[in-house]
Amino acid sequence: MKAKLALLSLVAIIGLAGFGCSGDSGNSATTGDDLYSEYGGYSAADEAPAFGDAELAAMMGADPLVEDPAFPAVALDSLDSLRDVYALVLRWGQLEGDSTVTTLTDWDGSLEIEYGGIVLRQVIRFEPGQDYIVRPRTSRRLLEWVSQTSVHFDGLLVLVVDPPIDDDSVAGPNQLVLTLPQYTRTFSMAELENLAEIVPIDNLGNELAINARRLELTTCGEGPMDGIWRLNPSRRNGEFFGRWMNEDGAFGGHLKGHFGIRGDGSKVFFGKAIGVHGHFEGLLRGAWGFNDTDSTGGWYEGVWMSHVGLATGTVSGTWQSKTDDDDDDDDDGNGNGHGRGHDRNSRWGGGFFSGWWERACDADSTEDGA
Repeated sequence: MKAKLALLSLVAIIGLAGFGCSGDSGNSATTGDDLYSEYGGYSAADEAPAFGDAELAAMMGADPLVEDPAFPAVALDSLDSLRDVYALVLRWGQLEGDSTVTTLTDWDGSLEIEYGGIVLRQVIRFEPGQDYIVRPRTSRRLLEWVSQTSVHFDGLLVLVVDPPIDDDSVAGPNQLVLTLPQYTRTFSMAELENLAEIVPIDNLGNELAINARRLELTTCGEGPMDGIWRLNPSRRNGEFFGRWMNEDGAFGGHLKGHFGIRGDGSKVFFGKAIGVHGHFEGLLRGAWGFNDTDSTGGWYEGVWMSHVGLATGTVSGTWQSKTDDDDDDDDDGNGNGHGRGHDRNSRWGGGFFSGWWERACDADSTEDGA
Protein backbone atom coordinates (compact mmCIF):
# COMPACT_ATOMS: atom_id res chain seq x y z
CA MET A 1 0.00 0.00 0.00
CA LYS A 2 2.83 2.40 0.81
CA ALA A 3 4.35 1.92 -2.65
CA LYS A 4 0.96 2.47 -4.34
CA LEU A 5 0.22 5.66 -2.45
CA ALA A 6 3.68 7.05 -3.21
CA LEU A 7 3.30 6.21 -6.89
CA LEU A 8 -0.14 7.79 -7.24
CA SER A 9 1.02 10.88 -5.36
CA LEU A 10 3.97 11.33 -7.69
CA VAL A 11 1.76 10.88 -10.75
CA ALA A 12 -0.50 13.64 -9.47
CA ILE A 13 2.40 15.96 -8.70
CA ILE A 14 4.05 15.41 -12.06
CA GLY A 15 0.74 15.83 -13.88
CA LEU A 16 0.35 19.24 -12.27
CA ALA A 17 3.86 20.18 -13.42
CA GLY A 18 2.57 20.47 -16.97
CA PHE A 19 3.28 17.10 -18.63
CA GLY A 20 1.06 15.96 -21.48
CA CYS A 21 -1.15 12.89 -21.34
CA SER A 22 -1.04 11.54 -24.88
CA GLY A 23 0.67 8.26 -23.98
CA ASP A 24 2.90 8.56 -27.06
CA SER A 25 6.27 7.07 -26.19
CA GLY A 26 8.04 8.82 -29.07
CA ASN A 27 9.96 7.37 -31.98
CA SER A 28 13.20 9.31 -32.28
CA ALA A 29 16.45 9.67 -30.42
CA THR A 30 16.61 12.49 -27.90
CA THR A 31 18.50 15.66 -28.68
CA GLY A 32 19.54 15.93 -25.03
CA ASP A 33 17.76 19.23 -24.43
CA ASP A 34 14.09 18.44 -25.10
CA LEU A 35 12.11 19.62 -22.05
CA TYR A 36 8.65 19.84 -23.59
CA SER A 37 7.71 16.66 -25.45
CA GLU A 38 5.95 13.78 -23.74
CA TYR A 39 9.06 11.81 -22.79
CA GLY A 40 11.83 14.28 -23.50
CA GLY A 41 12.50 12.69 -26.88
CA TYR A 42 13.21 9.19 -25.55
CA SER A 43 11.51 6.14 -27.04
CA ALA A 44 10.75 2.63 -25.82
CA ALA A 45 13.08 1.07 -28.39
CA ASP A 46 15.91 -1.26 -27.43
CA GLU A 47 19.41 0.20 -27.55
CA ALA A 48 22.95 -0.98 -27.97
CA PRO A 49 24.45 -2.07 -24.62
CA ALA A 50 25.34 1.01 -22.52
CA PHE A 51 23.67 3.11 -25.25
CA GLY A 52 26.65 2.29 -27.47
CA ASP A 53 28.90 4.34 -25.18
CA ALA A 54 32.17 2.52 -24.46
CA GLU A 55 33.18 5.02 -21.77
CA LEU A 56 29.87 4.62 -19.97
CA ALA A 57 30.23 0.84 -20.08
CA ALA A 58 33.76 1.03 -18.66
CA MET A 59 33.06 3.55 -15.91
CA MET A 60 29.54 2.51 -14.92
CA GLY A 61 29.66 -1.26 -15.08
CA ALA A 62 29.12 -4.02 -12.57
CA ASP A 63 30.97 -4.22 -9.28
CA PRO A 64 31.54 -7.77 -8.03
CA LEU A 65 28.91 -9.44 -5.89
CA VAL A 66 30.27 -10.93 -2.69
CA GLU A 67 29.49 -14.30 -1.15
CA ASP A 68 29.25 -13.62 2.56
CA PRO A 69 30.38 -16.66 4.58
CA ALA A 70 28.52 -15.27 7.59
CA PHE A 71 25.26 -15.65 5.64
CA PRO A 72 25.36 -18.68 3.31
CA ALA A 73 22.82 -18.96 0.50
CA VAL A 74 20.41 -21.03 2.59
CA ALA A 75 20.30 -18.26 5.20
CA LEU A 76 19.70 -15.61 2.53
CA ASP A 77 16.74 -17.59 1.18
CA SER A 78 15.00 -17.18 4.54
CA LEU A 79 15.33 -13.38 4.79
CA ASP A 80 11.87 -12.72 3.33
CA SER A 81 10.30 -14.41 6.33
CA LEU A 82 11.99 -12.06 8.76
CA ARG A 83 10.24 -8.95 9.99
CA ASP A 84 12.39 -6.25 8.42
CA VAL A 85 15.26 -6.19 5.94
CA TYR A 86 16.91 -2.95 4.82
CA ALA A 87 19.28 -2.31 1.94
CA LEU A 88 22.03 0.18 2.80
CA VAL A 89 24.50 1.65 0.29
CA LEU A 90 27.49 3.65 1.51
CA ARG A 91 29.89 5.52 -0.79
CA TRP A 92 32.86 7.51 0.54
CA GLY A 93 35.55 9.66 -1.03
CA GLN A 94 35.49 12.04 -4.01
CA LEU A 95 31.92 11.44 -5.13
CA GLU A 96 32.18 13.88 -8.03
CA GLY A 97 35.66 12.78 -9.04
CA ASP A 98 38.67 15.05 -8.63
CA SER A 99 41.75 14.22 -10.69
CA THR A 100 43.89 16.72 -8.75
CA VAL A 101 43.60 14.93 -5.41
CA THR A 102 46.83 13.06 -4.70
CA THR A 103 46.38 12.58 -0.96
CA LEU A 104 45.21 9.14 0.12
CA THR A 105 42.38 9.21 2.67
CA ASP A 106 41.88 6.26 5.02
CA TRP A 107 38.30 4.99 5.43
CA ASP A 108 38.92 1.89 7.54
CA GLY A 109 35.59 1.38 9.24
CA SER A 110 32.82 -0.84 10.48
CA LEU A 111 29.09 -1.40 10.70
CA GLU A 112 27.68 -3.04 13.82
CA ILE A 113 24.07 -3.84 14.67
CA GLU A 114 22.67 -4.44 18.14
CA TYR A 115 20.53 -7.46 17.15
CA GLY A 116 20.17 -9.42 13.93
CA GLY A 117 22.86 -9.34 11.28
CA ILE A 118 24.60 -7.54 8.41
CA VAL A 119 24.82 -9.30 5.04
CA LEU A 120 27.55 -8.07 2.70
CA ARG A 121 26.28 -8.09 -0.91
CA GLN A 122 28.67 -5.89 -2.88
CA VAL A 123 31.90 -3.93 -2.63
CA ILE A 124 31.98 -0.77 -4.78
CA ARG A 125 35.20 0.26 -6.58
CA PHE A 126 37.43 -1.66 -4.16
CA GLU A 127 40.95 -1.95 -5.57
CA PRO A 128 42.55 -5.40 -5.16
CA GLY A 129 45.51 -5.35 -2.82
CA GLN A 130 44.46 -2.04 -1.26
CA ASP A 131 40.81 -2.28 -0.20
CA TYR A 132 39.30 -5.36 1.41
CA ILE A 133 36.77 -6.76 3.87
CA VAL A 134 38.29 -7.90 7.16
CA ARG A 135 37.93 -11.68 7.38
CA PRO A 136 37.09 -13.85 9.09
CA ARG A 137 34.13 -11.94 10.44
CA THR A 138 33.94 -12.39 14.18
CA SER A 139 30.17 -11.95 14.31
CA ARG A 140 27.18 -11.69 11.98
CA ARG A 141 26.46 -8.38 13.69
CA LEU A 142 29.82 -6.80 12.77
CA LEU A 143 31.31 -5.96 9.37
CA GLU A 144 34.75 -4.32 9.08
CA TRP A 145 36.73 -3.07 6.08
CA VAL A 146 39.96 -1.39 4.97
CA SER A 147 39.71 1.29 2.29
CA GLN A 148 41.70 4.19 0.84
CA THR A 149 40.57 6.71 -1.77
CA SER A 150 42.11 9.58 -3.71
CA VAL A 151 40.48 10.77 -6.97
CA HIS A 152 37.29 8.69 -6.75
CA PHE A 153 35.28 6.78 -4.14
CA ASP A 154 34.76 3.33 -2.61
CA GLY A 155 31.69 1.87 -1.00
CA LEU A 156 29.59 -1.16 -0.23
CA LEU A 157 26.03 -2.47 -0.26
CA VAL A 158 24.72 -4.49 2.65
CA LEU A 159 21.43 -5.96 3.80
CA VAL A 160 20.58 -5.09 7.40
CA VAL A 161 18.47 -7.77 9.08
CA ASP A 162 16.26 -6.64 11.97
CA PRO A 163 14.73 -9.74 13.58
CA PRO A 164 11.39 -9.82 15.41
CA ILE A 165 11.53 -9.34 19.17
CA ASP A 166 9.15 -11.12 21.53
CA ASP A 167 6.60 -8.92 23.24
CA ASP A 168 8.01 -9.86 26.63
CA SER A 169 11.60 -9.11 25.62
CA VAL A 170 13.53 -6.54 27.66
CA ALA A 171 15.67 -5.64 24.66
CA GLY A 172 15.65 -2.00 23.64
CA PRO A 173 15.17 -0.63 20.11
CA ASN A 174 17.58 -2.00 17.55
CA GLN A 175 20.26 0.31 16.16
CA LEU A 176 23.05 0.27 13.57
CA VAL A 177 26.38 2.00 14.24
CA LEU A 178 28.62 3.26 11.41
CA THR A 179 32.20 4.03 12.44
CA LEU A 180 34.71 5.77 10.18
CA PRO A 181 37.91 7.63 11.14
CA GLN A 182 36.23 10.95 10.30
CA TYR A 183 32.58 10.22 11.04
CA THR A 184 30.45 8.15 13.41
CA ARG A 185 26.69 7.77 13.36
CA THR A 186 24.04 5.64 15.02
CA PHE A 187 20.97 4.82 12.90
CA SER A 188 17.61 3.73 14.19
CA MET A 189 15.69 1.23 12.09
CA ALA A 190 13.12 3.95 11.34
CA GLU A 191 15.87 6.10 9.76
CA LEU A 192 16.82 3.25 7.43
CA GLU A 193 13.31 3.00 5.99
CA ASN A 194 13.97 5.76 3.45
CA LEU A 195 17.23 7.69 3.71
CA ALA A 196 19.24 9.68 1.15
CA GLU A 197 21.99 12.00 2.36
CA ILE A 198 25.35 13.37 1.23
CA VAL A 199 27.57 14.35 4.16
CA PRO A 200 30.64 16.63 3.78
CA ILE A 201 33.68 15.09 5.48
CA ASP A 202 36.81 17.25 5.10
CA ASN A 203 38.42 20.19 3.31
CA LEU A 204 39.77 17.90 0.56
CA GLY A 205 36.23 17.58 -0.75
CA ASN A 206 35.69 14.03 0.54
CA GLU A 207 32.06 13.16 1.22
CA LEU A 208 29.90 10.28 2.40
CA ALA A 209 26.74 9.28 0.50
CA ILE A 210 24.18 7.28 2.49
CA ASN A 211 21.22 5.58 0.82
CA ALA A 212 18.96 3.18 2.66
CA ARG A 213 15.60 1.59 1.98
CA ARG A 214 13.34 -0.87 3.73
CA LEU A 215 12.74 -3.72 1.29
CA GLU A 216 9.07 -4.25 0.52
CA LEU A 217 7.51 -7.55 -0.54
CA THR A 218 4.99 -5.55 -2.62
CA THR A 219 7.51 -4.56 -5.30
CA CYS A 220 8.38 -6.24 -8.58
CA GLY A 221 11.93 -4.96 -8.38
CA GLU A 222 13.86 -2.25 -6.58
CA GLY A 223 17.40 -1.18 -5.94
CA PRO A 224 20.00 1.60 -5.90
CA MET A 225 21.00 3.84 -8.79
CA ASP A 226 24.02 6.12 -9.11
CA GLY A 227 26.09 8.01 -11.61
CA ILE A 228 27.09 11.43 -12.92
CA TRP A 229 24.82 14.48 -12.64
CA ARG A 230 26.29 17.40 -14.60
CA LEU A 231 24.98 20.94 -14.47
CA ASN A 232 25.84 23.20 -17.39
CA PRO A 233 27.49 26.59 -16.66
CA SER A 234 24.08 28.30 -16.60
CA ARG A 235 23.06 25.89 -13.80
CA ARG A 236 19.66 25.69 -15.48
CA ASN A 237 20.08 22.39 -17.31
CA GLY A 238 22.37 19.41 -17.75
CA GLU A 239 22.62 15.65 -18.19
CA PHE A 240 22.90 12.50 -16.11
CA PHE A 241 24.13 9.02 -16.88
CA GLY A 242 24.82 6.01 -14.70
CA ARG A 243 23.68 2.55 -13.72
CA TRP A 244 20.95 0.79 -11.78
CA MET A 245 21.14 -2.36 -9.64
CA ASN A 246 18.74 -4.58 -7.72
CA GLU A 247 18.56 -4.70 -3.94
CA ASP A 248 21.13 -7.51 -3.83
CA GLY A 249 23.65 -5.41 -5.76
CA ALA A 250 23.34 -7.29 -9.06
CA PHE A 251 23.98 -4.98 -12.00
CA GLY A 252 20.78 -4.23 -13.93
CA GLY A 253 21.86 -1.91 -16.71
CA HIS A 254 22.39 1.73 -17.60
CA LEU A 255 20.58 5.08 -17.37
CA LYS A 256 20.87 8.27 -19.34
CA GLY A 257 18.85 11.46 -19.35
CA HIS A 258 18.71 15.24 -19.19
CA PHE A 259 17.11 17.89 -17.03
CA GLY A 260 16.39 21.58 -17.11
CA ILE A 261 14.15 24.51 -16.27
CA ARG A 262 11.21 25.30 -18.54
CA GLY A 263 10.05 28.77 -19.47
CA ASP A 264 7.41 28.68 -16.73
CA GLY A 265 10.07 27.94 -14.11
CA SER A 266 9.20 24.25 -13.58
CA LYS A 267 12.21 21.95 -13.21
CA VAL A 268 11.81 18.67 -15.10
CA PHE A 269 13.95 15.66 -16.01
CA PHE A 270 13.61 12.87 -18.56
CA GLY A 271 15.55 9.65 -18.99
CA LYS A 272 15.69 6.07 -20.11
CA ALA A 273 16.72 2.81 -18.45
CA ILE A 274 18.02 -0.20 -20.36
CA GLY A 275 19.20 -3.65 -19.34
CA VAL A 276 22.69 -5.09 -19.52
CA HIS A 277 22.26 -6.05 -23.19
CA GLY A 278 20.37 -2.89 -24.17
CA HIS A 279 16.81 -4.19 -23.75
CA PHE A 280 14.32 -1.41 -22.93
CA GLU A 281 13.45 -1.30 -19.22
CA GLY A 282 11.67 2.00 -18.66
CA LEU A 283 11.20 5.68 -19.34
CA LEU A 284 11.86 8.08 -16.49
CA ARG A 285 10.46 11.53 -15.89
CA GLY A 286 9.80 13.79 -12.99
CA ALA A 287 10.85 16.89 -11.09
CA TRP A 288 14.15 18.05 -9.63
CA GLY A 289 15.26 20.96 -7.49
CA PHE A 290 17.99 22.64 -5.48
CA ASN A 291 18.52 22.36 -1.74
CA ASP A 292 17.05 25.25 0.23
CA THR A 293 20.42 26.49 1.49
CA ASP A 294 22.92 25.01 -1.00
CA SER A 295 22.66 25.50 -4.75
CA THR A 296 25.38 22.90 -5.39
CA GLY A 297 23.06 20.04 -4.47
CA GLY A 298 19.46 18.97 -4.54
CA TRP A 299 16.90 16.23 -5.09
CA TYR A 300 14.97 14.42 -7.83
CA GLU A 301 11.79 12.35 -7.79
CA GLY A 302 9.63 10.93 -10.51
CA VAL A 303 8.08 7.87 -12.12
CA TRP A 304 9.34 4.77 -13.89
CA MET A 305 7.11 4.05 -16.89
CA SER A 306 6.46 1.05 -19.09
CA HIS A 307 6.54 1.09 -22.88
CA VAL A 308 2.79 1.69 -22.98
CA GLY A 309 3.00 4.89 -20.96
CA LEU A 310 1.89 3.46 -17.63
CA ALA A 311 3.49 4.64 -14.39
CA THR A 312 4.69 1.39 -12.84
CA GLY A 313 7.15 2.61 -10.24
CA THR A 314 9.11 5.48 -8.77
CA VAL A 315 12.61 6.95 -8.75
CA SER A 316 14.02 9.34 -6.18
CA GLY A 317 17.29 10.49 -4.71
CA THR A 318 19.81 13.29 -4.25
CA TRP A 319 22.36 14.95 -6.51
CA GLN A 320 25.20 17.40 -6.27
CA SER A 321 27.24 19.23 -8.88
CA LYS A 322 29.83 21.73 -7.70
CA THR A 323 31.57 22.18 -11.04
CA ASP A 324 31.65 25.73 -12.35
CA ASP A 325 32.48 25.05 -15.99
CA ASP A 326 32.96 28.70 -16.90
CA ASP A 327 35.44 29.41 -14.10
CA ASP A 328 39.12 28.61 -14.57
CA ASP A 329 40.08 28.55 -10.91
CA ASP A 330 39.34 25.96 -8.29
CA ASP A 331 37.25 28.07 -5.99
CA ASP A 332 33.62 27.10 -5.45
CA GLY A 333 32.46 30.60 -4.60
CA ASN A 334 32.83 30.07 -0.89
CA GLY A 335 36.46 31.15 -0.68
CA ASN A 336 37.76 27.74 0.36
CA GLY A 337 39.56 26.79 -2.87
CA HIS A 338 37.75 23.48 -3.18
CA GLY A 339 35.62 23.93 -6.27
CA ARG A 340 35.64 21.31 -9.03
CA GLY A 341 36.56 23.57 -11.97
CA HIS A 342 39.65 21.47 -12.65
CA ASP A 343 37.47 18.53 -13.76
CA ARG A 344 35.34 20.55 -16.17
CA ASN A 345 36.71 18.74 -19.24
CA SER A 346 36.07 15.24 -17.89
CA ARG A 347 32.83 13.34 -18.40
CA TRP A 348 33.49 11.53 -15.13
CA GLY A 349 33.98 14.50 -12.86
CA GLY A 350 31.88 17.39 -11.67
CA GLY A 351 28.66 15.80 -10.51
CA PHE A 352 27.11 12.85 -8.71
CA PHE A 353 23.66 11.39 -8.05
CA SER A 354 22.45 8.47 -5.99
CA GLY A 355 19.03 7.17 -5.13
CA TRP A 356 16.53 4.36 -5.50
CA TRP A 357 14.25 2.95 -8.17
CA GLU A 358 11.19 0.78 -7.60
CA ARG A 359 8.61 -1.06 -9.67
CA ALA A 360 5.53 -1.79 -7.57
CA CYS A 361 3.47 -4.95 -8.08
CA ASP A 362 0.53 -3.55 -6.07
CA ALA A 363 0.37 -0.22 -7.94
CA ASP A 364 -2.76 0.40 -9.98
CA SER A 365 -2.30 0.53 -13.76
CA THR A 366 -2.75 4.27 -13.72
CA GLU A 367 -2.18 6.32 -16.87
CA ASP A 368 0.87 8.47 -16.29
CA GLY A 369 -0.09 12.09 -15.80
CA ALA A 370 -3.84 11.32 -15.63
